Amino acid sequence: MSAYGSPLLETPHLDSIAARGVRFDRAYCTNPICAPSRASILTGLFSQGHGIMDNVARFDGSQMTFPKVFQSHGYRTALFGKWHLKSDPTGFDHWAVLPGQGHYYNPDFRVMGKQSRVEGHSTELITNMAIDWLATPRPKEPFLLLLQYKAPHRNWLPAPEYQNKFQGETLPVPETLFDDYATRSDAARQQEMSIERDLHPFYDLKRASAESDDGLSRSMNQILKRMTPGQREAWRATYAEENAAFDRQPPVGDDLVRWNYQRYIKDYLRCVAAVDDGVGRVLEVLEASGQLENTLVVYTSDQGFYLGEHGWFDKRFLYEESSRMPLVMSYPRLIPAGEVNTSLIQNIDFGPTLLAAAGLPELPGAHGRSFWKLAQGHTDPAPRDAIYGHYFEYPGVHAVKRHYGIRTQRYKLIHFYYDIDAWELYDLEEDPHELNNLIDHPEYGTVRRELEMRLRELQDRYGDDPEEFRRGLNPEEVEHDARGARVEFLEPPTRDYGAEASQVLTDGRVRSASRHAPRVLRGWLGFRKNDAHFTLDLGEAKRLEQVSIHVLQDRMSWIYLPSTVIASGSTDGVEFVEFGRITPTASSEDGSLEWLATPGPAQPVRFVRIHAKCLEKIPTGQPGAGERAWVFIDEVSVREAP
Repeated sequence: MSAYGSPLLETPHLDSIAARGVRFDRAYCTNPICAPSRASILTGLFSQGHGIMDNVARFDGSQMTFPKVFQSHGYRTALFGKWHLKSDPTGFDHWAVLPGQGHYYNPDFRVMGKQSRVEGHSTELITNMAIDWLATPRPKEPFLLLLQYKAPHRNWLPAPEYQNKFQGETLPVPETLFDDYATRSDAARQQEMSIERDLHPFYDLKRASAESDDGLSRSMNQILKRMTPGQREAWRATYAEENAAFDRQPPVGDDLVRWNYQRYIKDYLRCVAAVDDGVGRVLEVLEASGQLENTLVVYTSDQGFYLGEHGWFDKRFLYEESSRMPLVMSYPRLIPAGEVNTSLIQNIDFGPTLLAAAGLPELPGAHGRSFWKLAQGHTDPAPRDAIYGHYFEYPGVHAVKRHYGIRTQRYKLIHFYYDIDAWELYDLEEDPHELNNLIDHPEYGTVRRELEMRLRELQDRYGDDPEEFRRGLNPEEVEHDARGARVEFLEPPTRDYGAEASQVLTDGRVRSASRHAPRVLRGWLGFRKNDAHFTLDLGEAKRLEQVSIHVLQDRMSWIYLPSTVIASGSTDGVEFVEFGRITPTASSEDGSLEWLATPGPAQPVRFVRIHAKCLEKIPTGQPGAGERAWVFIDEVSVREAP
């Protein structure tokens, strides 16, 4: 946004909101990734409060959200565009959302539960839907409209009328494009969002042959098939000349990085230009109908994004570029024009602020608080002295390590954990680009200790316990008589959760419960909508006293205890005799783990077969209702009779 001083693109319509009102320069998200941030905006809660730790979990729509408060107080409510929370929206009188991440070209829309494809580009289509809804005459009825564009999300497919913008130009590169991460932890080096090596040549850079057979190439081909012939022809023509020049003399080294950057940033900015124009059309409609002066207009995003800084694209880190959010607001009756505010605020504050602006009750149980007085130019009587953030999605796409941190007006402290244990400390006044990690500098020892203390206070306040993850990552060692046993799967585990499968089941390491994103805990086997069915070879026949399994439940992630667990024994691995059957029960609502014991057989057995049956239908009212569940299993413990 040029309102924030960007030299890359003029955004006059977005800037007009700031010019008529206030620009916030220190607004931050709590978890810099799409779905968790959107859930935090809706609920006013951190991830551990609303249950969306990553982009995989399904949002529980029964939670209280700020649109529900508006709706219950007579506001007409609507949502158009990107939703990305898997469950259907609640709290809206009308909604039309993109399924999942959605498509740029000829996207499908779910409109009040019914899905159909619409020809056109998503940015224009979403704008049209919002304008059509605003045009419905309801003179005495206040409204709340959430207009949520897909753009400029990866893979940056601008509409035809924007495809030639910047053609032939060379845009300026960021100062840190060739950052070497010299003082930082391995987290900065081991990410997979590098402009040099991680932008896909076809899917992202629109360069490689469409004949490539990897997953992203196949995805891009499906996108092209979705286009009409005219759209596809215009799309190919945009890149043809530059691609031909590339093929004649491929750049290498730093020149390749610069080439990748130019292709990436131009497509990104083309998408932003369309968003700016879409916002301008909405503002024009409000002005023409006489509503602009009487409407609180807010523009923001779900997190920041790397536009080449540190050599990256995407987001996820708690560094400034990805955790800081654009936020501009205008309401001529109460917000002075041209204000700039540098107070620390977070996305959990957005809902409480909108409700306060409307004079409505507070959002029940919210972690956030209203900054409405700040928006009006008043002084905050109790200014926030620090903000807290926590990123959870690792292992996962882009390989950004799990980490949590605190930011004050001057300093930032981050702790990377899971398969790493690294701290980083930055003096943002002296080092705004966060290039110089001061964690071991003696002169910052007092600052570090104070930040660590404040960090623990915020974790306690918001109910976030990173040690819960550490307990899951430092499993309990148990001795039993199947340690190291060979495992044969009758039903293979799901690929993403099946690494080192046999070792997981018989390594003698028991992982503890965690209601936070169990899907990414190492040491678990996941069976997606399928039974867990496998045989252990104990090596020799033994009389068994007990066979147990370790299972997991997390309803937000569609993970349920098996409906039935059957244990059978055999001496030859061919003929099996059932010797135990259990219906598992949970000890708590979510994140439950139990040892489930079965009585041993009277006769010695060499082979033990476990069949954990998947729940056929998730109950009504639960995330994924009507679908088959997942089964997640850790250790299988076998104890020989004395």
